[in-house]
Amino acid sequence: MTRIAVSTQLYADVKLEQLWAMLEKAADSRIGVEIFPEPQLTRYAPALQQAMPQLRQRTITFHGPYWGIDPCFLPPEPEAAVYEKYWRETLADAKALGAEYVVYHLYNFHFALEERQVKREAAMETLEQTRRWAAEYGVKLAIENTETSRNEGENLLTQQEFVDLAQAQTDCGVLIDIGHVACAGWDLTSLMADLRDRIVGYHLHNNDGYRDLHQPILQGVIDMEQFAAAVRSYTPNAILTLEYNPRFADDEERICADLMWLKNHGLG
Repeated sequence: MTRIAVSTQLYADVKLEQLWAMLEKAADSRIGVEIFPEPQLTRYAPALQQAMPQLRQRTITFHGPYWGIDPCFLPPEPEAAVYEKYWRETLADAKALGAEYVVYHLYNFHFALEERQVKREAAMETLEQTRRWAAEYGVKLAIENTETSRNEGENLLTQQEFVDLAQAQTDCGVLIDIGHVACAGWDLTSLMADLRDRIVGYHLHNNDGYRDLHQPILQGVIDMEQFAAAVRSYTPNAILTLEYNPRFADDEERICADLMWLKNHGLG
């Protein structure tokens, strides 16, 4: 059975008290939490430690560290050392909370067209290293589609290249970000069908088909009815995580209504 969750990306600056208030309003202990780590903030680690008892009562996933790092920097670049530090801290926290998986981005920063091949080679090398770290901590990675451009030259991978990569990483799961799929102009249903045996989760948000806006699931071009049917057909055990822009954090009614929409469509 699918499970539903909310990403703490919604609550900028580690304002987890807003998360607890929303979850209390949603009144469903089965709703999970995806931790969006912010190790660049000194208050993040203490806030996470304080929240551990509450988090242990729910299904937990982690996003990989994002702010200020990029997998496409390799040693001896100083960014590579920061990348390893943040990732090891995140993997340790994920292990402590028994996380289902940690979401992995192949790249975080946009790049010039002439850099594409160099960035791809660096991303693949860093993926191999991060897989070894994850194995060391006993944590599963879930590789996310991070492509968000209709111009394939501005993406690291095409849809078929992402499918091929995901199928080759047999020790990793796959997380499909449906908003990214819409921005890149990929075919969501065929992507789900091709990776049905590898998908462990989804990031749910909507947009205008071009900008990665992270809007609520019913505000945009993605046909959520069609998506819900595909989830029930192809990936009935996946975790579906609302990953909204922080500007929607105060709209508890909308968040709770979207969680209920998912449940009413047999997705949680």
